[in-house]
Amino acid sequence: MKSEIKSHDGKVLFSLDYRDEGFQNHIATTLEAAIAQGVDLAGAQLAGLRLGALNGRGAKLSGANLSGTDLTGSVMNGADFSGAILTETNFINSDLRDAKFVRANASQINLFAAHAPNADFTSTFLEDADLSFGHFDGCKFDGASIAGADFSGASMAGCSGRDLESHSSTKGLFLDPAPEPSTVEASAGMTL
Repeated sequence: MKSEIKSHDGKVLFSLDYRDEGFQNHIATTLEAAIAQGVDLAGAQLAGLRLGALNGRGAKLSGANLSGTDLTGSVMNGADFSGAILTETNFINSDLRDAKFVRANASQINLFAAHAPNADFTSTFLEDADLSFGHFDGCKFDGASIAGADFSGASMAGCSGRDLESHSSTKGLFLDPAPEPSTVEASAGMTL
């Protein structure tokens, strides 16, 4: 993607290529600083950027367009992606603990090996998504559209969502709540 500023006679005065690696790194650094300061990025247009390994803990990205954005290896625990456009977004091996994806359009999202316990995917459009080998224990998938999604090898203990048990790639996964730890008796007769 290229942006140009032209004079009235059509001469290019300034040109900026958004795919330039230096510019992408600058955007990632700027976003991290904004997120750290609690800036609300709701509705931001961030489609197609390469922001891998972004530290976005607690980011406010509801309604943002992150379509095609690469966030591989990012730390986004507690981030709010509610209503965001996450089509073909990469969160490979990312930390998404307690993140909110409520009503997001996340078709073809790549969550391969993502660590997302207790994330909320309520009413999220996850069709053709890759959730394989991810950690989704305690997640909410109530009302989520999961047709064609791949959950193979994923850890999903304690997840909610009526369509999960009937989905072809969730068969055999641990969907029941994890058992409560039993009381252990110490050798001195104390209960731990």
